[in-house]
Amino acid sequence: MQPSKTQSERLDQLERFVRNTKMLLLIFTVAAVAVIVFRKHASASSPDEKILHLRGIVIEDATGHPRMLIGAPVSNKDRKRQDDVTGLVLLGSDGTDRLTIGTADYDQKNGALQHRIANGVGVLLNDARGNERGGFGILDNGRVTLGLDRANGEEGAFLTVEDEDDFVGLLIKNAHTCNVASFGNSKDADTRLLLRDRACNDRVRLGITDSTAPKLEVRDHQEKLIFDAFAKPHK
Repeated sequence: MQPSKTQSERLDQLERFVRNTKMLLLIFTVAAVAVIVFRKHASASSPDEKILHLRGIVIEDATGHPRMLIGAPVSNKDRKRQDDVTGLVLLGSDGTDRLTIGTADYDQKNGALQHRIANGVGVLLNDARGNERGGFGILDNGRVTLGLDRANGEEGAFLTVEDEDDFVGLLIKNAHTCNVASFGNSKDADTRLLLRDRACNDRVRLGITDSTAPKLEVRDHQEKLIFDAFAKPHK
């Protein structure tokens, strides 16, 4: 007796179900083995195999402009400055350097790049035009400085330690880049406070050394001595 059409369809469906079930079981088994092998390999891998090696990273804003650069050196594409920087640079929307953490071989003053007296590293802050306004860094010649700059990039005030002449102190400059006030200690001048006028003439000097009496001098605009507090002993 031949099976009815309905029975034949049911048999076909059953055969297809068995075939599909076998296929799913095979896929599941392969996937489970792959997961087990991957986990075993990951847990046995050395720390070096988990390190991501890259030359650089560029993070863009919603409009596609680069805003954060990380690299050795960083990418200069769409960056106004083209000097090499190894580290991290934050850019303005127009490509102007606003913050740099890394090498500090150049600074921008009044719109122009200039090489520092020595290469170095540091944290640098720039205004909207890219001129350096402040930062903290160390140069390869042994100078460590925390500085604040004027709008044109000229130095304004800074704390510094200089290995070359063994000077440690605070210096304040006027708009003509003269050190109008300085207070510090050095190998040659010991500890002193020096005040100068706009023309950079010494006007007031207070000094203290270990071997002599303190010195307090006041001078005129031609640096001629007009008062010496310790020239004669007090009675």
